[in-house]
Amino acid sequence: MFGKMLKFLYHFVIGIFAILGVVVALAMVSAGLFIYRSMETPATPAPDLVLTATLEGPMEESAGGDPLQGLFHGSPASFGMMVDALDVASADPHIKGILLDVGRSELGFAQNEELRQALKRFRRTGRFAIAFADSFGEMDSATGAYHLATAFDEIWVQPVGLVGLTGIGIEGYFARDALSKLGISFDMRTRKDYKTAADMLTKSAMTPANRDMLESLVQDISATVLEDIVAARHIPLEKLETLVAKAPLTAEDALETHLIDGIAHSETVFEDTLSRAGSDADSMDLFDYLASHAPNVSGDQKNIALIYATGEIRRGTDGSMAPFSENTLGQAETVAAEIMDATDDENVAAIVLRVDSPGGSAVASETVRGAILRARASNIPVVVSMGNTAASGGYWIAMDANRIIAQNTTLTGSIGVLAGKPVAQELLTKLGVSWEGVSSGENALMWSPARPFTPEESTHIDTLVDAIYEQFKTRVAAARGLSPEEVEMVAQGRVWTGRQALGLHLVDGIGGLHEAWLAARETAGISRQQDVPLIPYARKDGILASLRRLFMDFRGLGFGNSHIRAWLGLMAGDASGTAHMQPINIGH
Repeated sequence: MFGKMLKFLYHFVIGIFAILGVVVALAMVSAGLFIYRSMETPATPAPDLVLTATLEGPMEESAGGDPLQGLFHGSPASFGMMVDALDVASADPHIKGILLDVGRSELGFAQNEELRQALKRFRRTGRFAIAFADSFGEMDSATGAYHLATAFDEIWVQPVGLVGLTGIGIEGYFARDALSKLGISFDMRTRKDYKTAADMLTKSAMTPANRDMLESLVQDISATVLEDIVAARHIPLEKLETLVAKAPLTAEDALETHLIDGIAHSETVFEDTLSRAGSDADSMDLFDYLASHAPNVSGDQKNIALIYATGEIRRGTDGSMAPFSENTLGQAETVAAEIMDATDDENVAAIVLRVDSPGGSAVASETVRGAILRARASNIPVVVSMGNTAASGGYWIAMDANRIIAQNTTLTGSIGVLAGKPVAQELLTKLGVSWEGVSSGENALMWSPARPFTPEESTHIDTLVDAIYEQFKTRVAAARGLSPEEVEMVAQGRVWTGRQALGLHLVDGIGGLHEAWLAARETAGISRQQDVPLIPYARKDGILASLRRLFMDFRGLGFGNSHIRAWLGLMAGDASGTAHMQPINIGH
């Protein structure tokens, strides 16, 4: 026995030293890389420059503040950085134009709108903007990428490329019957018919309410996209609709119908773009340019704090479940702490909260809302800028802001409640697994996936869901100055586009971060002559906090996609997603 104890202590001590060794090694590598990067001499830019970048896949709203992520991956490019770079370049006389490869872009439609607005500001200063794509889709849809490209002066496509301007569609899969064959069902409560977040698990087909909502979203988003293309390409709407019906189109057909301006390989387009900028012009990566030209803000300068609340809204802190993932989470206590820190910062004149979230926990959403109310009570205006999605819990945290700015194609609303659990009783029986339990309270095992809710538990759940739904509606009515009847009309779990939400008084204006910044300046009483920039305000995690998350992640895999986590949460019996919007995947 004594020998076993010594062996255990030996391995325990060795394990402790091993962990300490990893921590020290990572800290030394981090310090070394920091010193190396600080000693690097930034390249001297040429007098005349063309900025270049390739947009590929989706893009996160912000780069985040995890030092381990920056250590191993460098500073990741973010959507906010791209918009910032364009605005900085707009005031730089050395920048003659921009060339972006946009063919593989998977930005959301609201991000497309915001980037289009930034490109218009850039072009208004007399600079040119060229879009290139090897192909807009390859036997698939690329309406979103083409929509973005139409904000440029010219669009070039590689030979053999296609223009997949096929329109917009939303589809869903319904797994109730498949799950039933496995012996799995879901005992869910929703408020109300349009709260369809669990339909893929509880239905075998699209409900009339869900179809009505999705058709409305498709029609409105499609109208926005087509209006933008008509204005940019000067193609009559009737002709454009005919082209959409015939797409995908070859590059030659697209050129003949004025959807694009030329056909050439990327090297040719690059050389022609440089020559347009001048004989001595050079190129520079857009994000490298921003890194070397970021505006300097003095420590005592008044500013407007930009705070991000992105991803699924969850209770707790720490920012990300996986330190190397590209997704960030709207961890409620972290976001709330940043809002309160900014409120107490004497240099902060106002706050812009960027929300891109399908929702999550109602409790977590209320935590963030409380911080916003505290800021307003301290005479710090809060303006919400909505990204691709700000629905359900995302709208909960937005509704009490001084002003809410959304894009036409933002998905918002979803004022409703969802709660319930998976039931694996039949599966357990098929597998020959018996289940028994003991408890000290009548409801102690009500969330068990081994059985459905009892009639008494069902009544209790209905009461709770009704109470949360009424609290949600009451808060919306007070924050937005609407009557209970008006709120009920726009609630019921229904998702709206930003343009629809503006007409329903759920938001106050259309635009992106630039417009939110202007609204914050106006609300704070800042004159146009005052230099009060919009500055990202975020706590930078220390190396030990990041290491702690890393070791925690070894114990349980972190999932980057908030929708995946939401469904896995439902499958695992997590009923915390009371204010969550259904995953709406819009075909680009």
